[in-house]
This record gives sequence, C-alpha cells and structure tokens, in this order.
Amino acid sequence: ANENIRQALSLVLDRDAIAKKVVYAKAATALVPYGVFDTTRKNSFREVGGEIIKATANKAEADSLIAASGINPEDYELLLQVEAGDPVHIAIAEEVKTAWESLGFRVILSKVKVETNDEIGSTGEVSKDIKDDILAESIYNRTFHAAIVDVVATTTRAFSVLAPFAKDFAGTGMDFEAMDSNGNYLYIIEGHVTGYNSEEYNAKIEEAFAEKDETKRAAILHEAEQMLLEDMPIIPVIFNQEAHIVSSELSKVGNSYFGSRIFTKTKLKNYEEYLPKTQG
Repeated sequence: ANENIRQALSLVLDRDAIAKKVVYAKAATALVPYGVFDTTRKNSFREVGGEIIKATANKAEADSLIAASGINPEDYELLLQVEAGDPVHIAIAEEVKTAWESLGFRVILSKVKVETNDEIGSTGEVSKDIKDDILAESIYNRTFHAAIVDVVATTTRAFSVLAPFAKDFAGTGMDFEAMDSNGNYLYIIEGHVTGYNSEEYNAKIEEAFAEKDETKRAAILHEAEQMLLEDMPIIPVIFNQEAHIVSSELSKVGNSYFGSRIFTKTKLKNYEEYLPKTQG
C-alpha cells in the first residue's frame, strides 16, 4: 500500500541478470514494450519515451526508501504467486524472491497449478476434463500480494497497455455478475483486479481517450506511463522476445507485430527441386 515500498521492490531487481537467465528477453526499461507505435509505424513509443526504470539493481536506494518508510521488512511476509507449469515465469519468480529477501522481507513463493475437477454435468455424467485456472481465480479474488504475469500489448498502440490501469477502462463498465432465482450470487468477476485507483491517472487516460490528434495523444500517454511507474502498481521486469530460424532457401518471410510469420510473399529458391518427380 506504500508507493515507496513498491519502488524499493522494483529498484532491487537486476533486470539484466533476469533477462540473461530467461535468454529470449530484454531487461524492461518501462512498461510499454518495443513494437508499439508512438504516432505511426515509423517511430517507436519506447524509443521516444526512453528509459524510465533501470536495468540494473540499486539496492542502496531501495534500502533508503524502506528506511524512510519507517517499516521493518522482517515484520512482513509477501506471497508471490506464479503458474507452476511455466518454467520462464518460475525462473523470474525465483530471482524476484531472492532480491526481495535481500531487503529483509519474508517471501513465500507459491507455484499454483491448474486443477482438474471431476464435476457432474447437465447429462448427469461426471466430466473428467473441467480445468480451473487457480492462478487466474486468485488474481480475480485478490488473494495474492504479487503475481508473475504476462502483460501483452493487444494492439500496436500504447493506449492498450496503459488504459487498463485506469478504473473506468478496466472492464468496470461491464456486468460480470450472475444470481440464481433466490437472489444469491453465482459469481462476481471484477474487471479492475489490480486495485490501483488513482484519480490523477484516471483523468490522464480520459484525456488521452478524448484527444484525437495522434501527436498530442502520444505525449499524454508518455506522461501517463511516467505517472504509472512512479506509483508502481505493476513492476515491469523483462520485455519478452521470441526466436525463429528461417532457411536461406526462403526469401521474403514477413513478421507481424505480434510475433507470427507472414508467408504471403514468401519464395522458395529452386522450388522445382522439391516438386514430386513424375514417372515417364
């Protein structure tokens, strides 16, 4: 609940070391990743916005922030949750645990498994393949202190990354409640699961949403990102990368902004050699 503590938890992370351990990653220097446009595809939001957080750890500054907050880290236990089946996220979580423990906190690393439930379906038969994502349920129910998750840019615009941290843009306008005939809730799913609610940040995202000029909107979103990482409700750790191998026999293999290959114009050198041989 203390922004100085959140900053300390970020400052103590050696993002360079974590990226090297993950291999296909770069140290995160902000929240919005590369590949996201600033105003057009010709300029990158990340390159224009520059570095907001450091790739290397600064434990001295982290210790100073904790000391100024007046708390004793040894009095606090942090529950860090991660998906048990994701080796990359587990590797990150283990590094984070070590770093946070160096500040004096007691850190419990919880590796959460997807559960298979045997439930009786509408046919009266027991289904063996109903799976519950326990990590997702934990996030929706807020039964965590911190969780290792992927934050994906769903479009090539920075708004898609930054807007969900403003309450009115995080699904709160949608009804995710259901009641039975007796008025008892069957389920309630909240869109705004982070719990972060800054009136100043909400107003900044509203301003960006209303602005139609691309250049002015980009400037507002840079301010929003800076504001968000000062409050630090989310701690960026790495920018994910992916690798692929393309044969030298192929040319014009395209790539989408979402990491998939585009073969529309792909050509295969000497393709005749690969055609089925006809019998004379």
